[in-house]
Amino acid sequence: MAKKLHVTATINGEQVEFLCEPRQSLLEVLRDELGLTGAKEGCNNGNCGACTVMMNGVPVVACCVLAVEAEGAKIETIESIAQEGHLHPIQQCFLEGAALQCGICT
Repeated sequence: MAKKLHVTATINGEQVEFLCEPRQSLLEVLRDELGLTGAKEGCNNGNCGACTVMMNGVPVVACCVLAVEAEGAKIETIESIAQEGHLHPIQQCFLEGAALQCGICT
């Protein structure tokens, strides 16, 4: 079993610390460890874009980024666009359109 690595990153404006395995993807950590399920696993090879997040102001597919690469990074997920507990208009449209996955089919 691989030794877990300590990572500190700013995620959706908050400093977050987590432990991850060397080969664990950022998507796995966001969803499974941090409970941020807005980024979806679609193809798991970077083609569909369902797992796209912003990392240091650049869109990245989180399934292809190792979680350890997030050390010191600023990461924004779709959850970050809600303001003061209110859904962003895009999120509201997803809700009203029953967009349960990534929104490609919506």
